[in-house]
Amino acid sequence: MEILQEKKDGKLIIRISGRIDSVSSETLENTIKPVIEGGENKLAVDFSKIEYISSSGLRAILLFAKLTKKGSGSVVLFAMNENIKEIFKISGFISIIQVVETEQEALAAL
Repeated sequence: MEILQEKKDGKLIIRISGRIDSVSSETLENTIKPVIEGGENKLAVDFSKIEYISSSGLRAILLFAKLTKKGSGSVVLFAMNENIKEIFKISGFISIIQVVETEQEALAAL
């Protein structure tokens, strides 16, 4: 898994590639949680290069949503493939965390 961060219009874009599973979700949490705790509360997460997400990966995304909400911010996910989107629908996360198609829509939603 690779995690890249980019600031755009005062918002943080997180680009993740690879798999978010029980091993890599810990790395994801350890990378992004301190960023949120440091004051970043508007996150757009690029899912275009995510091949797989496990329940622990879903938990990490939910943690980010809760942490940003405490700071009056939010998390918007974008560019999900249909398989990943189906996982979010089945788990009910699609109703908890906003999912849009494009980076521009994500930035506008924040």
